[in-house]
Amino acid sequence: VAIVKIFLWPGAFILQYCLKAAGDVKYPMWVVIISMWIFRVAFALILCHLFHLGLWGVWIAWVTDWAVRTVFFWRRLLQGRWQTIRL
Repeated sequence: VAIVKIFLWPGAFILQYCLKAAGDVKYPMWVVIISMWIFRVAFALILCHLFHLGLWGVWIAWVTDWAVRTVFFWRRLLQGRWQTIRL
């Protein structure tokens, strides 16, 4: 997790903070809420209980959550829709 965090955490969190600072608050909020419940909670439960992966399942779900957030936030940043939001 520590090795993957170097590559995924900035995209999942720093980009989120940048979008929020630019006034784009709703999009990051919904991405975080949906991603948290689908990947961190539901996917972790599936990996832990259905596939018996235990702590490894939680870590995989964590990393998956970061990866999904990174993709959505990079997509939002590159589209430039955050630039048209009025404060």
